[in-house]
Amino acid sequence: MVIFLNSPQHYNKAMKPLPDIVKKYFDLSRSLRVRKIKEAHILQSGYLRELRDKRWLKFDARENLGVSEKKFVWDARVSWKSHLHIHVNDRLTAAGGEGRVSCFGLPIARSRPGTKMNSSSVCRYLAEGVWAPGILSSPDVEWSAIDDHTARAKLNDPYQLELVFHFRDNGEVDTIFAPARWGKFEHGLEEKPWEVRLGEYFDQDGFHLPRTAIVGWYIDDVWVPVWKGFVEKIMFVEGNNGIQE
Repeated sequence: MVIFLNSPQHYNKAMKPLPDIVKKYFDLSRSLRVRKIKEAHILQSGYLRELRDKRWLKFDARENLGVSEKKFVWDARVSWKSHLHIHVNDRLTAAGGEGRVSCFGLPIARSRPGTKMNSSSVCRYLAEGVWAPGILSSPDVEWSAIDDHTARAKLNDPYQLELVFHFRDNGEVDTIFAPARWGKFEHGLEEKPWEVRLGEYFDQDGFHLPRTAIVGWYIDDVWVPVWKGFVEKIMFVEGNNGIQE
């Protein structure tokens, strides 16, 4: 269960074992002193492409990102050719991670739940915690310092995933790095380094959140972006989890 802490006593107790830069981030983003958030509903726009494909495709998407439960549904409409669109649906549920691509309701591709797909989806979920206050401050996430501006987040679940967060001087998350994340490449599923670069922070409902994200894979030590997104709107759904003053 995710616990949200917004009394000063609980807040200070929770902050004590954290690396200083993570404390600064939680204080800035107000990830601990929050209302009882169950889900974040995010409207996005942007561009995506296949790895090494020079052509970027425009998309509009809606994502429901769980906080009290480890889940997400990302539903996107992607402009393909002229007036033709394809539908992309990525999700993480209790059954695992899954991805579907369709056109006119006809399936084009599908990634089914399995150990590798599940691990990749959980990795994505943890990184997207920057948009859903409470995920990164969950008791299930263990933080350890690397240096004054960098910390490792380890998710205590069956996959034991670790992401490296690099922070700006003011405490904002600058980049999120996975040393190895499963993805589809030329020779099938492989693990490769993966990085998210964040920017244009804004304040909403008392939270400090990134507006933009660029996501890419490291191929032969070169970072290749494949996704560029912009948060058009974000809405928080309150639930019954947590501690409230």
